[in-house]
Amino acid sequence: MILLGLSLFFFLSATNTLSGWLYVLSAMLLGVLVIGFGLPLLQVSGLRAERPRQESGQAGQALNLSLTLHNPTKRPRQLLIAQDQRPEALGGSVSQVIEVIEVESSFRWQTEIESPRRGVYAWSSLSVRSAAPLGLFWQLRPLEAPTEITIYPRIWPLSRCSWLEQQQDAGEASLGRNRSRAAQEITRSVRPYRFGDARRLIHWRTTARRGELQVRELEQQTTSSRIILALDHRPGIWSAERFELAVEAIASLFMLGQKLEQAVSLWTGTGVIDNRQAVLDYLARIRLEDTAGLPPGDQDLLWFTADRSGLIENPQARYLDFGGYRKGFSRTASIDATLPLGPQLEMLPLVP
Repeated sequence: MILLGLSLFFFLSATNTLSGWLYVLSAMLLGVLVIGFGLPLLQVSGLRAERPRQESGQAGQALNLSLTLHNPTKRPRQLLIAQDQRPEALGGSVSQVIEVIEVESSFRWQTEIESPRRGVYAWSSLSVRSAAPLGLFWQLRPLEAPTEITIYPRIWPLSRCSWLEQQQDAGEASLGRNRSRAAQEITRSVRPYRFGDARRLIHWRTTARRGELQVRELEQQTTSSRIILALDHRPGIWSAERFELAVEAIASLFMLGQKLEQAVSLWTGTGVIDNRQAVLDYLARIRLEDTAGLPPGDQDLLWFTADRSGLIENPQARYLDFGGYRKGFSRTASIDATLPLGPQLEMLPLVP
């Protein structure tokens, strides 16, 4: 504005005094303004941005992000400022000063996020600006560089968990009882007697009607000994910190179950999933305000809750309470949010 004011002042003075040198001085100042406006526009034009396929990270662990600016033109680009508009959970907007990008060359920009929070983050906002070489006007150009980062919950390296082992043993015992009951009570069909058939399988009513021995073929019922991890989605019972601890606990116990080759699944509100990647993706996206239906009451469940008192009693379930109090409930253990989670999961007490 000062240069523009001086240029107008010299022009008006030249008009009043008819002095040629004042016209020249006014024209020179206007030329400087035009050059100062146009050259920064050249500096930011022709650039391209590219993000490599970003690796997903884990909450609490450092995450490296990279971005490459390409200059495919025959002219170097100098004195640029690149600004990446990241989500607040990933540190918010960050800037990088770039001295020069040579002819047909690239500049790679790498940053590290110390402790990202769990979630799925997508953004594309990236801009490059410059005021070079005179610093009179800023020119800004947005660039397209969409990306998506998945931050999975922290997975504690557990070596054992008595609850998983206890629930698995209970499921196998239930499976054996159901098979025994099926062998005694449930008949699938009746067929003629063959040598070696057990006498207890003879169906006397059909034998009397047909005049020859008939035996029962039994329906072998099976009950899965699968352990289902279920997160209590009821609104208002969780704080943000305890909810994250519960998600970490689910991820850690699921990975331990797979490591020990146990049948472990996760309840999503509409059904169960047992694929490792599907479980991690679900846990990365789940939010505190999400709601979900309750799993069937006849399943072997490990419930993760912050208020044990509000859940319908399930004799086949165990409850991990993150609310801080055990409250005298059976089959319930509590997690202390002030202590490391991993050792607490390994040392969970056996519950009746």
